[in-house]
Amino acid sequence: MRRLALLLLPLVLTGCMIPVTKVSSYQDPPPEPGRLPLSGNCTVMVDRAVNESLGALVEASTVIVEGTVQAIPGTRNLSYDKNLMIEGVDHEIAAERYLKGDGPSTLTISLVRSHLSPGEEKACPYSDYHELKVGDRFFLFLEPDPYNQEIYAGAGYPWIYYVRDDRVGPEFGPGDLYDRDDFLAQLQ
Repeated sequence: MRRLALLLLPLVLTGCMIPVTKVSSYQDPPPEPGRLPLSGNCTVMVDRAVNESLGALVEASTVIVEGTVQAIPGTRNLSYDKNLMIEGVDHEIAAERYLKGDGPSTLTISLVRSHLSPGEEKACPYSDYHELKVGDRFFLFLEPDPYNQEIYAGAGYPWIYYVRDDRVGPEFGPGDLYDRDDFLAQLQ
């Protein structure tokens, strides 16, 4: 190491420098068909208020449904401002049963994926977006979207509870894992 320093010292003292080019291997992800292209330079950080208990979530919900994702048909603008794009990814849910309220046999929820500000070419992804997959089963705690009667919105957070085998738990964020029968008993 000392020899290398002694060899480079004359170059440094005479002003001869070896050019160094910084190479970045980062590239924005390729756009998905029918979706906004995402930027890797920004993220919308989401900090949601978490319900104190499952009982509080039940109380806040107009509709509680057990269902399966049957299709992911596309996206929509969830913004009420025509100059702003809030990309929501629609998920069609086949309702197996309603535990509170009632509704159609197939309902649509839209999960916020990204935000595109005026003048920007690429959207900023939301930090808490997770794609649901066709065939996934969930309990959903919902209320009708007050501005768009075609879709339902989450009634609190977490509002999506996955069903895997005989276990139930929040899909995103903190929360307990329940035995299915215990979970259903707490909804009563």
